Formats: sequence, C-alpha cells, structure tokens
Amino acid sequence: MLAELIAQRDALESQIKQIQNQERKDRIEEIKTILTRYGITADDLQAKPKTKVRVKYMLDGKTWTGRGKRPAWVRDAVAAGRSLESLLV
Repeated sequence: MLAELIAQRDALESQIKQIQNQERKDRIEEIKTILTRYGITADDLQAKPKTKVRVKYMLDGKTWTGRGKRPAWVRDAVAAGRSLESLLV
C-alpha cells in the first residue's frame, strides 16, 4: 500500500514538472511575441543607471538639488530674508 502511494506521488510529481515546464515554455513564447510586436529589445528591459543630480543650492554644508519639496533649511533661510538665488552653488 505505501509503495503504491509513493509510486503515485512520484508519477504526479513527474506530471507536475512536465506541465510546469510546458507552461514556462508557453509563457516565454508569448513574451517573445510581445517583445517582437512592439520592437522591445533586451537593452530596453535593463535597468538604467540613475544619473546623479547635481547640487543646485547650498548653505552651511547643507545641499539641495532644487527638486522636490524645499528642505527646512531653505525655507528658514528664505523666511529670514535670504533670496533663493543667494543659495545657488
């Protein structure tokens, strides 16, 4: 009885592996078709290195690129009467 169950399990595991392999091949073919249809290359799928944004404003060693929300030190300097232009690097 146990030997039969083990044989059935092995047969099922073999069938599962075959089906998984076939599904994988099918998905790969679908992806290749889509890539070809839209002219997408492997290079297009590679992550692009992030370019470092140069610092635009500086005060007392604190820096800001000028992107995003103004940091507190910039807001404080402007509130104290400094112009944003005076903080340009």
